Formats: sequence, structure tokens, C-alpha cells
Amino acid sequence: MNESNYRLILTGLADEADAELSDSLNSSDLSEETSQSSSTGLNPLDWENIKPTLKILWQGLLAIFIVIGIIIAIVSLINFCIAKAEHAKKLRDNPGLAEAEKAEKQRKAEERTARKNKGGTADGN
Repeated sequence: MNESNYRLILTGLADEADAELSDSLNSSDLSEETSQSSSTGLNPLDWENIKPTLKILWQGLLAIFIVIGIIIAIVSLINFCIAKAEHAKKLRDNPGLAEAEKAEKQRKAEERTARKNKGGTADGN
């Protein structure tokens, strides 16, 4: 097996080009054939070979980052729900704390209303 057949097998073109190679292959045509094979896209550093791989690369990286973002959002939502449920349980188990929290919310609402009525800003000026 010569070098050009090996290259064609690696690229999957051996079946298509086998008949053509057996007819046209001789020792003087070997140098011509290797120069043709490099011009047909068998060179791994050819820009035409690199473009599709870069397209696949950026799509794969984008997909990875999207999945990571979705996982972060789901974990944050679960943490928020758990914290809210724990707070509700704490208020349910301790009625005094619930009353104190209600009073604090009412006091803050009254302060906001008083600031709005004065026409001042949030910092009291």
C-alpha cells in the first residue's frame, strides 16, 4: 500500500478513488498525485478544513455555557424556595416572631408614606 492510498483510506475516499488510482498510478505520476491530494483538502492545516471545525467548536462551547446557566438558575430558584419555606416555618412555629415582623413591616411602610407626603427623598432630605 503506498502513501496516497493510505491518505485516501484515512479520509474515506479509498472506495471512490480506488478504480481511478489503479489505472493512473505509476512511478512517474506519484509526485503529481501527492500534489493533487494536498490541493483536494487532505492537508490538515488547510483553512477549508479548519472552518467547519471552528463552527462546531463555538456551537459546542455555547451549548455548554447555556447548560451551565440553566443549572445555575435552577439551583438559585431551589435555594430561594427553600429559604422562603424555612422562613415561613419559623414564623409558623414562633408566633411572637411573626408579630414582630409584621410590626416592622408596618413601621417601614409608615416611614415610606411619611417621606412621600413630605416630598423628600429616600435618605430623608
